[in-house]
Amino acid sequence: MNARDRPPKGETVHRSHRKPSWGICCRLADNVKKYRLMRGYTQHELARQCGFANSYVGEVEQATVNITLANLEALAAGLRCGEEELLMRNR
Repeated sequence: MNARDRPPKGETVHRSHRKPSWGICCRLADNVKKYRLMRGYTQHELARQCGFANSYVGEVEQATVNITLANLEALAAGLRCGEEELLMRNR
């Protein structure tokens, strides 16, 4: 942590567990499913390829998990697309 990230002296940082908007969760869910089907993968195959538990891809596609950036990268690599493509709005 560098000096810019630290709170001023005498103050503490209150961290809360933030939740993403429902819109971005649904966007990610729809795009993961779209790319998975385009590639011909089952949820189980994609999970195995990314190193996830079998149920994880289903949870992402149902928008019930708040994924980490590391998992977003793993999904993008497994689906052979960019991270930004998984977060794009459908047109």
